[in-house]
Amino acid sequence: MQIVLARLDQVSAQADLDAANATVASAQAVLKQNTAAFDRQQQLMASGFTTRSGFDAAQQNLRTAQGTLDSATAQAASAADALTYTTLRAGNAGLVTARDFEVGARDLQ
Repeated sequence: MQIVLARLDQVSAQADLDAANATVASAQAVLKQNTAAFDRQQQLMASGFTTRSGFDAAQQNLRTAQGTLDSATAQAASAADALTYTTLRAGNAGLVTARDFEVGARDLQ
């Protein structure tokens, strides 16, 4: 069991996480649309009813959407990790004997 020693203001970190999660959701929707468009182009290509450039464009859009989703997912994981740094925890019970920081300090060493 870990004991919470201190909590920093989590509003900004939580907002960053919420924004990152919204970006992931948006990227998932774009990927779904581009997947459907690529599937249509693939079927049309097999039937000879589309151009190679149309097929290539759909394939490129699909790859771009997947890359965007991967990036957004990584950003969300980073934001979630940053949120954990707003809470100072101790692994064992103890006594805080000194607090060597000032209000507004950004780096606790």
